[in-house]
Amino acid sequence: MIASMCKGEVTVSQIETMELQIMKDLQWHLFPPTPMNFIDNLYPLLNASLSSEITTSSSTSRKRSRQEDDMDRDLQDSLDLSTFLVELSVCAYPFIMAKPSSIAVAAMLYSFDQFDIPQDVRRNFTDICSQYDVDMTEVETCGTFLGDLHQAAMPQDDKEVSCPLISDEE
Repeated sequence: MIASMCKGEVTVSQIETMELQIMKDLQWHLFPPTPMNFIDNLYPLLNASLSSEITTSSSTSRKRSRQEDDMDRDLQDSLDLSTFLVELSVCAYPFIMAKPSSIAVAAMLYSFDQFDIPQDVRRNFTDICSQYDVDMTEVETCGTFLGDLHQAAMPQDDKEVSCPLISDEE
């Protein structure tokens, strides 16, 4: 299609060669990570932390306990809320310049507060984040914005809630 738009000045083969050179120069980094990519990679770490906590605190019986079921449910609810928050972040201008990793970590930490995710799991998670140089100041800022967005998207008691991040003015 592009070759036909060039009216014969450039061949399909030349375009393919140029595309290949561009991809090589970019070292095939064509798909920038999104906050959802980070969540998809970070939640297994969280799940491993929860599993190890259950193993150390549960009885020797291998029958699935109520505690394990509750933690699995809380983890799934936390994942669902984190995903929802990341989707909301696409709609708000303050997240334009934020790193995708900061948005993801902020969404996860906010969701931990909303569900019964144990403090030591949260602590392990923040330790992992600090090992990878996650900017916790930016995470806190994103967390504040995500909290505002969440409250605006899910108002309590049918009260009208305004969100300072989304202006009605155009």
